[in-house]
Amino acid sequence: MTATPHQRAVRRRLEGVLVAVSPVRVAVRHDGVVVDSELAVDGQGRHLIPGSALAGAIRGQLQGSFSSVEERDADPLVGSTLWGSALEAGSASRVVVDDATALDAHPVVEVRQGASIDRRTGASARGHLFSREHLAPGTRFAFGIEVHVPARGSDADDLAEAAADLITRLSEWLRTGELVVGGGATSGLGRLRLEEARTVILDLSSRESTLSALRSSWTEAGGTSTVPGSEVRSSAPRPGVIRFMVPWRPTGPLLSRTSVSGLPFDAMPLTTRRGDLVHLVLPGTSVRGALRTRAEFIERTLREVDPDSVPEAFVDQLDDPVLAVVHTVFGSASQKRGFGERAALTVHESESVEGIRAERWRSCLFDSWSTAARSGGNEAKKQAVSALHTAIRQLNDEIAEDHPETGMWFDLVTRNAIDRWTGGVAAGALFTSIEPYARGFGSWTPLVLDFDIDLIARRARARQATVPETGDGEDSGTVAALAALAMVLHLVRDLSDHRIPLGSGTNRGLGDVEIDLERAIVAFRPGMISVPGMPIASDEERLPSIADLLSDDDLVDALDGAWQSTMTVNGSVSA
Repeated sequence: MTATPHQRAVRRRLEGVLVAVSPVRVAVRHDGVVVDSELAVDGQGRHLIPGSALAGAIRGQLQGSFSSVEERDADPLVGSTLWGSALEAGSASRVVVDDATALDAHPVVEVRQGASIDRRTGASARGHLFSREHLAPGTRFAFGIEVHVPARGSDADDLAEAAADLITRLSEWLRTGELVVGGGATSGLGRLRLEEARTVILDLSSRESTLSALRSSWTEAGGTSTVPGSEVRSSAPRPGVIRFMVPWRPTGPLLSRTSVSGLPFDAMPLTTRRGDLVHLVLPGTSVRGALRTRAEFIERTLREVDPDSVPEAFVDQLDDPVLAVVHTVFGSASQKRGFGERAALTVHESESVEGIRAERWRSCLFDSWSTAARSGGNEAKKQAVSALHTAIRQLNDEIAEDHPETGMWFDLVTRNAIDRWTGGVAAGALFTSIEPYARGFGSWTPLVLDFDIDLIARRARARQATVPETGDGEDSGTVAALAALAMVLHLVRDLSDHRIPLGSGTNRGLGDVEIDLERAIVAFRPGMISVPGMPIASDEERLPSIADLLSDDDLVDALDGAWQSTMTVNGSVSA
């Protein structure tokens, strides 16, 4: 193509409403007064997702992974022709993305607390307690993206066709709910879905067309459509990503707790709002932490690491160079090398399938005992706890009647510690929590793991890793990706063997889970690399199960070869 002046006479626009499928965290401050991470707002105090964040996410995720910047810039949808180039001879982007402001004046803002676990002590890491704000699922944002192209010139027709293709592809892709924006992306946060979409064109190429546009506004180029709410799709999100969907259920109480004070209980289940309903939630951060801890145990054991050699400082524990495969799978916020790596494994949040009306939840947990507690004194406290017990039993009866197979039931549990000297209850060590139980496999949405093998292969090839080729002629990128996939399947198998409890209180019997590998499905579309023996199924075909993968000899042999090669090369792998 020959160079064309950067004219913007014809503007093709896609607009609609972005709906948060999972909690969204686009933070601007990490040293807030009330919480550590505060949400972004504009000058009018409206919550928003900056257009720069949306543009980067769309360009980075629409087409998946590329082996080089040059390959990406040559792509017709996300290349430099439309998106511009930062090179000296480059041009400005023809794509304009608006800030997405929240449509509700007062959207629901949730605060979540978290802590990091010290690998040596098993307790909370010193200085790593944090709290973050999130916008609740269901929050709606105004969305608009335009592509500006010239009306005349040698490249006008080609650019117009490219702009139309980009808008059409975006309109289809954004409706799937696979766009991820903001912090916590690899923990299932920030998923957005486009609704009420329409495509319009504004022609400013002549006096007549400009006056016509001013009189009649935009010209419709497509209809309005609304996509109903849905959970994570069972198809692969994009080429080069393996999606595991694992049905599961707790075998006993499972608590992702929120600590409270001044109430008859000290901890309650973590919840999220979806409209007028409250759903229990198992955060992706919690599941990722449990899986990473187990992965570190596996790799340190196989590499015969002396426990005393594990670093004292928590950040150094995460950055331990011996954990090469762990870093490949879970990413690294490296302090020593001066750069980090995004995780190849994304763990989505899991929620209770059935919601509880927010008013009913509040009346049960907070209003039921308040009258009895106002009189003060120990007797009043006993009456408050008794009233709370009664309210929880009534709530359990209502849920059992409405959702006998998929609902939850709750138990108010009081535990204490024994004084080792007196043999009695230790002073100040009484602890009460509200613990949820599941009625079956249908009580929680499946655990969804997205594993980006193309990302691993691209990094390995870009760094010209020293991993030797296998006997089958596989390059370093394929070996690194297969070794990391072997680690992920190790973790899923250990989860099925009840070796990885989830949530809090796991040292006192909470959090044991059951999964069925026969019902855990796998979706994969190959991208940069192929996986020997990995079934490729379309959305219409029967998706293979994890049990099918583990029984495939070709796949197992390939994974075993890559795993053995990775674990014996200088004690580490660069990927």
